[in-house]
Amino acid sequence: MRLLFVDVAVLSPASTLAAGYVSVKDGVVEDVGEGEPPLELRAAELIGGGHGRLVLPGFVALVTPTLYPFRGLGLHGLSFEEALSYEEAYYAALMAFYELSVSGYPAVMAVTTRVSPVADAMEASGVSGALLVPFGPGYPKPTREDLEKAEALNESGRVRVYAMRCGGQAPQGLPAVNCMEPGRWVGSPWIELCRLGEEAALERLVESWRMLGYGAPISKGSRANLVVLDLSEPPAWSPGPVGWDWITGSTPRVEMVVADGRPVVDGGQHLYIGLSDCEKARRILSEALSRVKNAGR
Repeated sequence: MRLLFVDVAVLSPASTLAAGYVSVKDGVVEDVGEGEPPLELRAAELIGGGHGRLVLPGFVALVTPTLYPFRGLGLHGLSFEEALSYEEAYYAALMAFYELSVSGYPAVMAVTTRVSPVADAMEASGVSGALLVPFGPGYPKPTREDLEKAEALNESGRVRVYAMRCGGQAPQGLPAVNCMEPGRWVGSPWIELCRLGEEAALERLVESWRMLGYGAPISKGSRANLVVLDLSEPPAWSPGPVGWDWITGSTPRVEMVVADGRPVVDGGQHLYIGLSDCEKARRILSEALSRVKNAGR
């Protein structure tokens, strides 16, 4: 499948194009350049962009997705995950991935001890990314079934699973990374830009892409994890060329999100998760929310 974005501004950590194109084929950035795309790239299944559109690389959210329905309750750590059923953990993560993607995150690094439900929710939501399973004192040990599923997922390549070393011995069979602790829930990359500052945010963007094997953001051969913003009118409208400083602190209109070459959000609407999923999640998680609140009294 080929996606083509034309007559767009392109913003990446390495360069800025005031008017150009981005071509995506089979999940990879095929070409990016100024002006009109070459003739051989113009036959695409989906053509987007246009005046006032900005294409930029997708930031990678570092979150505990099962915490999403319980944000604001002061919960820390992952011990509460063990009290959730598979269905509760699945729908908590699914709703988290929904909000993250429509807000402009095509990729997620999900810190969790619940490999099966969170991996299944990631696949169902269409987002790209990885699961980080912590190993160390105070962290619940994943089940043998979860570890076997993690190894199978890494073999398939659809969802990556890493053992996160947090003072404990990582198991054999899983690639290992150092401990990364998610902060408070942040559902917006634009708030993160403002909180971290441009330099630190772009360093995190490049490092997270490197860790996930995506390549250099918006360059030939890199994985296509992209966000298209509509800046033709407020919010985030600009009278001139747009840079990272202009996006910082804004709340731009997310028109499209592409995760690993697949459109996940189009016209601001999620293409994988519908209203029926949200209603089912509400029914299932309302009881879990009450249970967690009562347990904290």
